[in-house]
Amino acid sequence: MFQTIEEAYAADAAIATSARANPASATMDCVIDMLDMEIAAGEPKSSRERAKTALHSLLKGHNRTPGTTALSLEWFDNQFPYDGWSPLRLNNLSQNTYRDYRKRAREAISRATGDTSYRRHQRARVDQWHELEVTLKQLPYFLETPQELIPLTSALPRRARERNLQPVEITSENLAGLIADAPNGDRKSLRNAARRIHKFQQDPDTSEVFKKFFPNQIELIRSDVRHSLNVPEHFCREIDEMVERSSRMHYVRIKQCWELYSVGTQSVHRNILRRVVAAMITAGDLLPTANTCRSALQQQDFVEAALRVVHQRAVSGSLAWSTARVTATHLPCILERNEIYLPDLRAMITEVKEFRHSMKAAEMPEETKEFCRALIERPALLADFGTAHLALRTEADRILNRARSDGRHMTQIEKANIRQLGTIALFCAIETGGAPIRVDNFLKTSISGSNPWLLRKSSTELRLFIPARHTKNRKPIKVTMEPDEIGCFDTITWYLEKIRPCFFAPAGSDLCAAKARAERCKYLVPAVHSADKPLNYRSFADWFARWMRDIVRIVCRPHNFRHGQASVLYFGFPDRIDVIAERLGDTIETVVKSYAWVHSEIVARQGQQMLVDMIRNSRHKTVSRGV
Repeated sequence: MFQTIEEAYAADAAIATSARANPASATMDCVIDMLDMEIAAGEPKSSRERAKTALHSLLKGHNRTPGTTALSLEWFDNQFPYDGWSPLRLNNLSQNTYRDYRKRAREAISRATGDTSYRRHQRARVDQWHELEVTLKQLPYFLETPQELIPLTSALPRRARERNLQPVEITSENLAGLIADAPNGDRKSLRNAARRIHKFQQDPDTSEVFKKFFPNQIELIRSDVRHSLNVPEHFCREIDEMVERSSRMHYVRIKQCWELYSVGTQSVHRNILRRVVAAMITAGDLLPTANTCRSALQQQDFVEAALRVVHQRAVSGSLAWSTARVTATHLPCILERNEIYLPDLRAMITEVKEFRHSMKAAEMPEETKEFCRALIERPALLADFGTAHLALRTEADRILNRARSDGRHMTQIEKANIRQLGTIALFCAIETGGAPIRVDNFLKTSISGSNPWLLRKSSTELRLFIPARHTKNRKPIKVTMEPDEIGCFDTITWYLEKIRPCFFAPAGSDLCAAKARAERCKYLVPAVHSADKPLNYRSFADWFARWMRDIVRIVCRPHNFRHGQASVLYFGFPDRIDVIAERLGDTIETVVKSYAWVHSEIVARQGQQMLVDMIRNSRHKTVSRGV
């Protein structure tokens, strides 16, 4: 037994040093040993016992034990992310318990690997980064919006200190170097730090302070698809022209123009050509300084070598197999639409089994099936799912009422939460009370202009109309919504009257003054920082995942609303598949193909029940005969 706590911590440091020296052989047992040493030294026992329980419980969910799991904080973060709880996978743990266990286990692993002491030492350093943090926390802007400080006080100081860089030495070039060398988890934070510095350098209220710490002008640093594929700009312009040709459907004689595939399909074609051209450059068959890439695409040997590079990337794990498959299977058609015919290309692609279209790969993911199956089998979950908009609306009203009762304007954080909660409640209400439209259609929905997609006909009627050219199956969506028992109609009107103006209310202003500005924006859900654009998908998906998890207690993606509705309806009304197809805006064949697994389970249950009925009847006859 240790005589002092210092001896225990010395032992902890020895464990961490040993783990770093032998990373291949170190296992999570080191964490258990460290916690036992700390308990023996007199440290509080209950918290360390809970940390051991947390580690055992989390690893058990992956069929692992501390002795069979490598000691790796990176592996732990990948397997147990903050948002990783799911009632379908971890039904023995609540979300709060999962987060508590994750926090306790992660802290213990950090100590065992020495990561905690290193980070604590970095944060405790008194230098110009420390002075920057102290100064910024005193500014009025950051007192109201403290979350803006995080990129400037977390990843950026830590990465800069590793290179002995102080704020006055930061330039756009060395900041880009920090981003390039940083792990994936820190890259977004560093890009956000560059965005914050650039923003506050331009703001008259903060420019003087930032000029003292960042005298060099910092430019925005973005992640660009073109740069990530190393495709020169003049090749990209040529590819754009080829995509315009490959996206043509038919020529409209009266308009004297071509009707093209959707923007999403054009983006797929563009990325495929960029990926193939980048592979040609990697293979050495195309020089980046060449005048054109079209001549290389006309050479079958060059295209074959490029697809070989794509296949090797998929094998190494740097490219998803689904992406490699789409690239290979769509490339011949794109080339042929540009009058490039390679006679053996399709046959070569067919020879590669990994490139062939797999019906199994086209099926609904098993995780989505589990979610839909849970809706079918658990009435309480289905009820929460169908009334999700009410829970979200209640939380938003709570924030509104709290500010009103305090006699004050909402803070920036409160307004952000109101916008997010209202937007997700609106989506859930339209999906349930209107039609399960796709997210892209939802985000592009307009409420003003010559032909608004969402029109308020009266106080008791809303009309939703999605034009055919914007739907996946090229059929228009027409829905009339009226007051209903579960409040979907009321939630939509509530969003329009109370939530949407929050997108146009600057700090300290009243919501009434924002309504006039809101009328000038045509989109139902505007972008947060640009009134003339719709909200982008990434922001919407992040909001949806957060609030559905935290308020509704359901972990799902936006598209799960469509799959969930279809699965439940198909299970409950297998003879009304025509109605289900009409509601989804799909053909009957598509619905049958997509949800065949539901039909299979219906048949399996019917067969099971038939067998039970036969056994019961046999027993009844046997008893009645006195046998």
